[in-house]
Amino acid sequence: MLKDHIFDYQIGADSFVKRARMLIERFDNGEPACLFYAALELRMGIESRLLHYIESALSAAKQPKEKIKEYRPDRLLPKLERINPETRDHVELIMMFEQGGNAVALEYAPVTPILAKYYGALGALLHSTFFTCKSYWYMKRKSTSSGRRDTMLDYRDFLITVSDELEKACRGLLGTPPVFFLEQIDQLNSEPDAER
Repeated sequence: MLKDHIFDYQIGADSFVKRARMLIERFDNGEPACLFYAALELRMGIESRLLHYIESALSAAKQPKEKIKEYRPDRLLPKLERINPETRDHVELIMMFEQGGNAVALEYAPVTPILAKYYGALGALLHSTFFTCKSYWYMKRKSTSSGRRDTMLDYRDFLITVSDELEKACRGLLGTPPVFFLEQIDQLNSEPDAER
């Protein structure tokens, strides 16, 4: 059976967030290594969401999809904004039908510059220099200095913040702002009816 030969590993940004949250819970239950794996999942989730948006924007702009080798959000976010500057803004489109019935809400939730910045900060957990640069990494307490991340518990709280922000970016079902969607509807409405 073919299914036995395929890994069931979801690569959507929302899947990375779910795995990160499960790993943070395992960290809370006494598995310290899970904190580092959660950071990796969150970084991959941020990359995944941005790549999805770039591919959707290229498609909507009728530009050829390209193999994107870049993975750093500080480089991907400007690329996305060059394709479509409106991708910076959170947009919600609510459609009501003349015939009545339920309204349909479509949302575009952007990857924010702060989420791109968090991506870089997550990197501190992915290198062995974490253990040499953070003198008190092993302490089971939070830093007494406001805003500092010195211990694993400080980073645990930071990972929750990052996962919350990435979850917001995953809320939207649209890969691009609905402006493209509205343009397509206008185009369809302006075409002569084939049945006339």
